Amino acid sequence: MLFLFLFLKLVLTLLAVWLIIIKSYFLLPVFVFFIAVDMVDGKIMKNGYRAFDTLGDRVFAYGNFLTFLIVSSQIYPAIIYIGSFLVRDLVLLTTLLKKNNFKVESNFFDRMSIVGVATFFALQASGTIPETGMFIEITSYFIAFIIFLQGFKKIKRIK
Repeated sequence: MLFLFLFLKLVLTLLAVWLIIIKSYFLLPVFVFFIAVDMVDGKIMKNGYRAFDTLGDRVFAYGNFLTFLIVSSQIYPAIIYIGSFLVRDLVLLTTLLKKNNFKVESNFFDRMSIVGVATFFALQASGTIPETGMFIEITSYFIAFIIFLQGFKKIKRIK
């Protein structure tokens, strides 16, 4: 089962990267399917392979962000997303290692914040909404705030 979920996440990552490159409207359904697969594998596999699950999630996220950074006419929003997730992930990893607690599960806020961020990013990366403008700028900073808030709430549960 482990390899099935990891293989599926890798395939979805490659598909999403390709869809970002061609700016396809089918990017959002791929994101939705990835999130569904992630939720299902979390329920089936439990904490048994959390490190591999997390690695698959990070490959998907950073692969998409970096692709968007490369192909986008504007690098500004992608840098905010990458920076926000990178800081959050590093702080979470440091806390996990310090507390030696790798069994913290995602709660409703974790899932909904990631769904919101993923939805907005998929709409932006697919060209459904513009890449630039004041709305995008303000929303990018709001997304960074949500990413940090989600990370710090998770840190509280780790401690």
